[in-house]
Amino acid sequence: MTDRREFLQFAGAGGVALLHSDAAAAVAGTPAGVATASVAPLLSVGLDPFDTYCRLFASRNAGDECAWWFMGALPMQVPDVGPVDWIQEETIRVHRVERAESGVLDIVWREVGVFRDITTGLVPTGWFDPARGVVVPQNARLRGGPSRQRVRKAGDAVVLEMQAKNIASWRITLDGAVEGDRVCLTHVEEKTRAGGTAPASTLRTVFKVYASLAELRGMSPSVRASGFYGVRNVGTGNVFVNGLMQKAALDEKVNELAWERVKAKAPEFFDGERLAPGWQEDAA
Repeated sequence: MTDRREFLQFAGAGGVALLHSDAAAAVAGTPAGVATASVAPLLSVGLDPFDTYCRLFASRNAGDECAWWFMGALPMQVPDVGPVDWIQEETIRVHRVERAESGVLDIVWREVGVFRDITTGLVPTGWFDPARGVVVPQNARLRGGPSRQRVRKAGDAVVLEMQAKNIASWRITLDGAVEGDRVCLTHVEEKTRAGGTAPASTLRTVFKVYASLAELRGMSPSVRASGFYGVRNVGTGNVFVNGLMQKAALDEKVNELAWERVKAKAPEFFDGERLAPGWQEDAA
C-alpha cells in the first residue's frame, strides 16, 4: 500500500495558493485557476480568519509545537458492496511554528505512523486480500516531512504558501462556518500529478476541523481542535483514506495503543514519553 502522505504531500518545491474572498484574488502572484471560498461567517462573529487558522492548526507563537493524530481507514472498493475498510492508519504528526510575525506564520511538520491489518489488529508486512486469497506485501510504516507551509494575512484573506512538486495543476480553498458554539474550518486541496509514467490523477484532500468559539474569542495562542480528514480520487470517486483527526499536546496519548505501536516502529521520533522529532532534513 502506498502511504497516504504521497498523495497528501506531493512534497518538494514551493507553490502558492490563495484562500478566501474575491478581494484577495487581486493579490500579486495568485496562480491561475486557484479557487476562492468564504470565511465571512468568521468575520461576522468577530474572528480574524488568519488568526483563527494559525491558532487552530498550530499556534500564533514561534517555537510552539503541537501534535495532530490521524486515526483512519483505507477502504477497498468491492463490486456490489462499495468501500470496505481494509487497512487502519495510525499517524502522529507534529507541527512546529518556526516563524511568527505580524501577518506571517511559518509551520514545519513531520509525521510517523503505522498501518494495521483490520482483521488481526497487527502491524504486519502484508495484508490478506479476501478476493484473491493472497497476502499482499506492504510497508507497514510511514514517515513524512519535514514539510513547510507559510500562512500570510492579506486583508481579510489568508494566503497559503506550501510545498508542492510534480503537480500539473492544483487549487486550495478554505471555508469557515460557525455552528452554534463551534467554529469549523474546511481546508480543501485538489492536486493533479504532473506527467511521469503513471496516468494523471486528481486527488482531493479535505481537513474539516472544529474548535470552540469561546476559546477562539479568548487569548490563548493555540486552541483545542478535532475533526475529520479524507482523500479521494476525483476522477473515480474512490476514497483512498478517511478518518478522525485530533490536536494534542506532545505528551498527550490520544490513543495509548497507537502511541506504543508507532513508538515501536519509530523510537527516534520520541524522547521518553514525549514526542520529539528532529527538524533537520535527515533527522527522524
